[in-house]
Amino acid sequence: MFQTRIAYVRETENGKQIVVADWDGYGPQQVTSASINLLPAWMPQGRALAFTSFRDGAGAHLFQVDLGTRAVQPLVKMGDFATGAVFSPDGIRFAFSASQAENTDIWLSPIEGGVVRRLTDSRGIDISASWSPDGKRIAFVSDRAGSPQIYTMAVDGSDVRRITFQGNYNQEPAWSPKGDLIAFSGRDEHRVFDLYAINVQTGKIARLTQNEGTNEKPSWAPNGRLVVFSSTRSGRKQLWTILPDGSNARQLTNESRGASDAAWGRSPQVI
Repeated sequence: MFQTRIAYVRETENGKQIVVADWDGYGPQQVTSASINLLPAWMPQGRALAFTSFRDGAGAHLFQVDLGTRAVQPLVKMGDFATGAVFSPDGIRFAFSASQAENTDIWLSPIEGGVVRRLTDSRGIDISASWSPDGKRIAFVSDRAGSPQIYTMAVDGSDVRRITFQGNYNQEPAWSPKGDLIAFSGRDEHRVFDLYAINVQTGKIARLTQNEGTNEKPSWAPNGRLVVFSSTRSGRKQLWTILPDGSNARQLTNESRGASDAAWGRSPQVI
């Protein structure tokens, strides 16, 4: 746990900026300084982050920032927008969402560049990819059946399976390091988002948060012992952690304007 860091989005006067902090929320350091930046994701070796940004003035696209030099470079610019990069466990490719010809799908790209492959091709919106720890499947969100639900598919886009059937708005899947659970946020009967975890094999769903504000964007610690997420339970959105059963909630951030979009990953001490 002590060799891990958490990237997240800080609300500032100059838009939304990417921040990296220690696993317990201490030592936050901002690594972007302009525009609106969202959805940080740890790149292989933990020396850089991918993120979604509006910085080029042409909609949202994917960029990467080196955590040592703070240099920002384009990662993917395609279609109307490209967003939500997530990297495979073996570090050689990444999945992301992109919109082309008014259709939003999950795409796959080699990390070193090359042929970009479309994995989904439904009439619905397909977003929010998350890799299984063995690299064989990808969880994602689709509204192809009428409402946003969690699906999984093989890494080549085949064998698509819907796994959530309760609730009418489920989003932001995060596959656990063990591979047995997928955490996600879902809108409950009071139209508030809470966290849930579904057992991939049995389909059994456990509720992790309730009656504590809006709770979104779960991300697992690399050892699977904690889940970090954003919550409004103390007022503005801040980052909190809980155990996988939903107990022992602990606030990590105290950002004056709020914090969200947490991504937990291993990182060398380069900042």
